[in-house]
Amino acid sequence: MDTRTLHRFCMIGSALCGMALSIPSFANDSSNNSSRSNSELEGTWVAKVTGPAPTPFLSLQSYAAGGLHIEENSSATVRTVAQGEWTKVGPREYVSTRSNFNFDASRTFTGITKVTSHIILNREGDEFDTTAIFETYDAAGHLVRTGNAASHARRCTFSTPVPHCLGL
Repeated sequence: MDTRTLHRFCMIGSALCGMALSIPSFANDSSNNSSRSNSELEGTWVAKVTGPAPTPFLSLQSYAAGGLHIEENSSATVRTVAQGEWTKVGPREYVSTRSNFNFDASRTFTGITKVTSHIILNREGDEFDTTAIFETYDAAGHLVRTGNAASHARRCTFSTPVPHCLGL
C-alpha cells in the first residue's frame, strides 16, 4: 500500500469514527423510554393493507423525526420504495403522503403512484388504522387510476417478536 492510499484510508477511518461517536445512543438511554416512543408515530410499523389489490398485502413503514416517511410492501407491483412526508394534525392523528416509481416487468418506467393516508394511532400507541387515497399517473404525468385502501398496523421495535408484527 503506497503512502497516499494509506493516508486516504486513515482519513476515511478517522471520519467514520468521528461520525459514529457523534451519533447518540438511544438503546441505552433511559429518557427514550417506551412511553415516549409509543405516544407518537415515529418508528417502524407493519401494516396489513386491504384494497385496491385483489388480495391483502403487507406494508413495512418507517416514520422518522422531522417528517420523513418511507414504505416498502409485499404487493406484486414492480416499484421503488415509496418516499414521502408525514405530519401530526391532531391528538393521535396524522397525515402522510408518499410516492413511488412504477415499472413494467422489463423494468421500464411506467409512472408514479402517490398515496395520501389519514392515520389514527390507538391510545396505547402500538397500533394504528389508516384510510388512504391513491393516484396512479402514467409516464407522461396523466392520471390513469385512483382508488382507496385501508390498513391496520402494529408497531415493531427491535424487541417486538416478528409474529406480533405480522398480526399472528
